[in-house]
Amino acid sequence: NETLLEAIRDIKRDGVVSRATDAVETAIHDVATRGAASAIIACTEFSMLSPQVNLPIIDALDVLASEIVAFATANS
Repeated sequence: NETLLEAIRDIKRDGVVSRATDAVETAIHDVATRGAASAIIACTEFSMLSPQVNLPIIDALDVLASEIVAFATANS
């Protein structure tokens, strides 16, 4: 989606900006209206945002970080 690609460019260029958050919120609302039970944030730039949506959000970066810590401390 060109809007989301532009949001990534905005974040890389300007940091966290409202237009990027708005684009992600719109995309999440779109998939929610089509029946999605949750949204996955799988872009590290979008991990910096705090979208306000009525859908559970799974942030792939958070999941990865948790699993790395669990792996690293499993046998400590």
